[in-house]
Amino acid sequence: MNYSLTQLKSLANKDPKELLLIMKSPGVTSRTLSLCVEQLGEENLDEELMLPIFKSLLRHINSAVRESAIIGISLFYSKKSPPQDILDKLMVMAESDSSNEIKECAQLTIRDFEKLNERNC
Repeated sequence: MNYSLTQLKSLANKDPKELLLIMKSPGVTSRTLSLCVEQLGEENLDEELMLPIFKSLLRHINSAVRESAIIGISLFYSKKSPPQDILDKLMVMAESDSSNEIKECAQLTIRDFEKLNERNC
């Protein structure tokens, strides 16, 4: 099923766990995955719920989904650095992803986290 951005934003505000279920449903489109992960990145959810989603989508075959996962991570960890394994994956993506856009997005995100660490020290 396809969802509009408005529907997904509403769910993110009212019932973010429903978005998690949508993301795990069979036949979910890449577009819906992309929109969901960005919306969830803005929510203050339990990190243990979000980490498996981020890790999975960083490996997704569709580059738009991988890019949205990076954006979601950037939003979710806007006040603190993500776990080291996420940073390690972003570094690998910045160097060797098949998409130049993903490489650039990962590089920018890593720089943002480095600046965040400098401010928090």
